[in-house]
Parts: sequence; C-alpha cells; structure tokens
Amino acid sequence: MVELRLAKSLSLTQFGVNYVRLEPGAWSSLRHWHTVEDEFIYMLEGTLTLLDDNGPHELTAGMFAAFPAGERNGHHIQNRSDQPGIFLAVGSRRPGEETIHYPDEHFGPIQK
Repeated sequence: MVELRLAKSLSLTQFGVNYVRLEPGAWSSLRHWHTVEDEFIYMLEGTLTLLDDNGPHELTAGMFAAFPAGERNGHHIQNRSDQPGIFLAVGSRRPGEETIHYPDEHFGPIQK
C-alpha cells in the first residue's frame, strides 16, 4: 500500500486527505469505525471492494462512500482484483478526542 498524506504535507489541521494506492491482495486497514471523525472515500482508478457490516461492495472510478462519525459500521477497503486501485480518503481530524474501534480485533478501541 502506498499512502500519501496530502493535507498534512500542506499543514492543514482540520481535515486529512490521503491518496491511497492498493496493490492486488492489499487491504487499506483493519475493519474500523470512528467515534468523532467523519470519513469519505472517492475512487480514482481500478476496482476495489469496500467491506462493511452489510457485506462487500464493488467500487470503481467515480464512486464514493461515506462513514459518519459515531456510526458503528466497521469498514475497510480490499483489493480483490489483479490490478492496482487508487482512492482518496478524506476525514476530519480530532486529535485527543477520537477513538477508533476495531470490531474484528480483540485489543479494543484505540485513542487518537
């Protein structure tokens, strides 16, 4: 996975914008949800699979998804194709206030 933190490199502090390239077989993260931060993804290239509490959803260029803060819908992106996939991930930044929950893991929520 290649992740470029575009907003951080420009000293933005209220929201993040990350360019993410997933190679075949890669995952964006563990399935998670955010207590106080909104999250939005926009597909730029390729075919990726969004996996959330409702199952798998195929995403292609021009498609998008959003995860409102506090919505207990564990999600992540997988590349199940044989080509790289690229998306933008945009989210609010609330350091010191945020807790990230990982519903499939046993280590519990993580304060951020």
